[in-house]
Amino acid sequence: MTTGLNYYGGNQDGNTFTAYFAATTDLTRSRQMGVVYWPGLRSGDTYSITRQSGSGLAVNNSSGVAQLRWGWGL
Repeated sequence: MTTGLNYYGGNQDGNTFTAYFAATTDLTRSRQMGVVYWPGLRSGDTYSITRQSGSGLAVNNSSGVAQLRWGWGL
């Protein structure tokens, strides 16, 4: 989530990361299943969806968060 990829709308531009994430969220949403995105906060990890910012957290990739929320049905 720290590499600047666009995940909006299940973006499947040939990138394996965006395609996998789109397929996972599409499947779980269509089957009304739950899905967990594990690396919420891990320093130095490109998959981390958040980062430390002052005394709180900041989102690394808003399109990734939007796609994950869509997969949850939110």
